Amino acid sequence: ENVKRFWSPQLDVPVITINADWFQRGTPRLLKAAEELCEKINNT
Repeated sequence: ENVKRFWSPQLDVPVITINADWFQRGTPRLLKAAEELCEKINNT
């Protein structure tokens, strides 16, 4: 949320935050990260 609060006033686009740990490791968590990202994009 801090990232969102910082960037939102400076950008004219939605800011989507996700759990970065899920993307940084090539494990099944990558699928969870992709699922979370897709859900947030669909809800924007």
